[in-house]
Amino acid sequence: MQSRLRTLFAGIVFTVTVAILATGGAHPVQARSLHLVDQPPLMSGLTALPQSGSLFFVSNRNGSQEIYRHDFPGGAVKQITNVGAGAMESFPSASPDGKQVCFESHRTGNFEIFCTDRDGNNPTNLTNDPGDDGMPRFSPDGTQIAYHRRAAGEANFQIWVMNADGSNKRQLTFENAYMGEPFWFPNGTKLVFDGDKPDRNLLMINLDGSGLTVINNKPGEQRRPSVSPDGMYIYYDSSESGVFQIYRMLFDGSNQTALTSSGQNFLPQVSPDGTLVAFMSTRDGGDQEIYLSNIDGSGQTRLTSSVGVDVLPSWANPLPVCAPETLTVPFVNGPNGVTSQKVYGVVDVGGGRIGGGVELPPGGGIGTPPVTADGGDPRTAAATPAATTLTLTVSGSGHAAGTASSDAFYIYTNAQGGAVTPQHYTVYYNWVLWINGQHVESLIPGGQVPAYRADHTYTFQVSVPTGRLSFGVGDIAVGDNSGSYTVAISGECDSVDTSNNDDLFGYGYELWTDPVAPRAVADLKLGLTVHRQGGKDPLQGVEVYFYDGDPSSGGKLIQANTIPMLEVLDASASTFASFSSIPTQGKHVLCAVIDPNNRVPEGIETNNTVCREVDVLAPAADMIAPRVDNFKINNGAASVSDRGVSLSVSVSDTPAPSTNVQAVFFVEYVYNQANVFWEPVQTSNWLAYSGTPSTYAWQLSAGSGMKFIQAWARDQAGNISRYPYKAYINLVLPSEQVELNGTRSYRYFLRQGEQLTARLEPVSGDPDLYIWTPNTNEPPYVSNLRTGVDARTFVAEQDGVYQVEVYGYSAASYNLTVTTPGSLASLVATEGGIDPTKSLRSRPVVAVASQPGDQFVMPDFTPVANNNNMVYLPLIVR
Repeated sequence: MQSRLRTLFAGIVFTVTVAILATGGAHPVQARSLHLVDQPPLMSGLTALPQSGSLFFVSNRNGSQEIYRHDFPGGAVKQITNVGAGAMESFPSASPDGKQVCFESHRTGNFEIFCTDRDGNNPTNLTNDPGDDGMPRFSPDGTQIAYHRRAAGEANFQIWVMNADGSNKRQLTFENAYMGEPFWFPNGTKLVFDGDKPDRNLLMINLDGSGLTVINNKPGEQRRPSVSPDGMYIYYDSSESGVFQIYRMLFDGSNQTALTSSGQNFLPQVSPDGTLVAFMSTRDGGDQEIYLSNIDGSGQTRLTSSVGVDVLPSWANPLPVCAPETLTVPFVNGPNGVTSQKVYGVVDVGGGRIGGGVELPPGGGIGTPPVTADGGDPRTAAATPAATTLTLTVSGSGHAAGTASSDAFYIYTNAQGGAVTPQHYTVYYNWVLWINGQHVESLIPGGQVPAYRADHTYTFQVSVPTGRLSFGVGDIAVGDNSGSYTVAISGECDSVDTSNNDDLFGYGYELWTDPVAPRAVADLKLGLTVHRQGGKDPLQGVEVYFYDGDPSSGGKLIQANTIPMLEVLDASASTFASFSSIPTQGKHVLCAVIDPNNRVPEGIETNNTVCREVDVLAPAADMIAPRVDNFKINNGAASVSDRGVSLSVSVSDTPAPSTNVQAVFFVEYVYNQANVFWEPVQTSNWLAYSGTPSTYAWQLSAGSGMKFIQAWARDQAGNISRYPYKAYINLVLPSEQVELNGTRSYRYFLRQGEQLTARLEPVSGDPDLYIWTPNTNEPPYVSNLRTGVDARTFVAEQDGVYQVEVYGYSAASYNLTVTTPGSLASLVATEGGIDPTKSLRSRPVVAVASQPGDQFVMPDFTPVANNNNMVYLPLIVR
């Protein structure tokens, strides 16, 4: 027991206290009444206390080591666990929706991960296995939990990940050393943690177990990392100075800065809005207490003040709140002549949000799901889930039971950005809907519709796969032909106010300069790609201000510009500023502020400033950038079945006074379906360029699908190519998996008259085959049988890219074969077809013409050998 505690609390005074409690020592903390309020006695430079949310922490203030919750504002404290004598509850972590807390517990005799609701009810053991499990951390979307585990008989802890319900446990690290205390990057694809490699340092790993990298290797111990919500900074505690202090560094391990100096300080945790840091400290003597500071370490203020220790803080978002709203609205003419009216609300759906802006066509409504040959629909569940509930009380004339027709009562949800098409949907992208406890899938026209009674209450439960949908407006449409009605909405949602359903933001790597390597006293363009999630109407004239220096600390305004138009949902557009020169060479912080005058009401107003550091070069005789003339992956192959590929690049640097090509740089992108954008997932270092062409080995990121790679070049004078050369290749792996409602996309270029044949063989589950053409007005080629092989073959009617998508109608494993040009000998007439009971998708997961942008932030120049070209980049993603 003692060794386990030293592993978790090494170097912390709390170690002694916990050991005394755990072993029944002679001096336990005396039991006393619950301390009801913790409130800082003095702000001491703290910008502001949170006005919502909570902070979970561990305390022995009541005699045993239990989990507590501190609520903001006001400081009310509630005891969450009550195991009693000998309790060792620790390391709480709240789910992103604030409804659940998971923690480490010894109540079963070994360390397990338990979860309860936010008030401590309904405890569940998620691990329940031999050995020790601890330090749980919810993923940003709430679907997974990272933790560390020491299996029975093993000497060291390793990093593991499981689903939030405890299923699908999988080990990520397999080191002969301690690996523990994981924390997620905001994009949900990487973890940072501490480990003995070689000493206690901070490491990073991709979620598939690849890319294990040491990101700082300093004297002493570096431990307990946490990442700021924008992905820019990693906070951690370190004994580099001889005692433990809180440090902050950039996500790549640079710019390490101590934020504390008084006493010993541990376990920094950044607030969800990115404004505060909570940590524990011994500075006031005696017991450890929890402190708050501003994000830069200023304004350090004591939060707790109890007898005993208060440690291990962990932030929690506020519970979603929905104010009841009553709307009396006239009927309007809906799609296809059915009268309907939208009711807007930003509806929380268990980690995702209902997003959209259009109604689905009628024909989907209240009814029973289609029955398959095996007696059920693979997407349905046996029982009503514990999902978000909306209660709609609808008053009107009602109608009798009958068949689906223009005068039936309809309730239909919207597709995310989908167009109104003559198809019948109630549920899209595997939204699962229950009405009064009865599951609803979709109603085939002519099917039976239950009677709708006037002045009746319908309870809707909506379950949406997390990580799929964006912040936006959720539409629930109710319709009959009675002329008018009243709808009262209540339930769990973030807001029914549509004035703040927008979010505008940017990424640091998309704050670009032209030239890429700017020089003092030379003309420069500074631009930003602005992203928008949510919204109900297009935005016009979105302002962006550009600064030399951080505007919050006196940065100089360079220029103001506007983006003419930003559409709803997941949209992006660029704007830039032009200025004559940066007067001095050296490091400059360049910033862009989106909507600086707050003309756009946003749900999140704290992520509108984007900054990055730029190295401005001295003037030089050679100021002409090199050009990437050609770039091929595996000599231009369309597909590969192995992740190892070769990159061949040709670069020129003319005319005089060019200084010859020095190095090349590669960036790999994949399409992030959850966040709806092209995400850079890994980069090289600057690699020495030896001749035209030069060839480099590359390991594609894990997972089947299309992979885009950018190639950049740099010359001896430090000039960088203005634009990258982009190429893509399809990674087609055997027995690949696609999750429920997930998609894997592959692209093939065809000339007019060439033939493509695709054959999708299921190994398990039900994958469907879609092939989208370059003509956006054409429907896709589809094969979506529930069993057997899906296959399609066709001849291209025009030159262009054709996109093959494998869609998970259920979670599935599959083998895909694509032949182009030519035919597939094994394709026979009986393979492939359309299942008429399935709803067809109305658009590809990513537009066929979509590809990564032309901007990326180059790292500082450090040439390396060609055989050392892989670096995994923790990117700045909200």
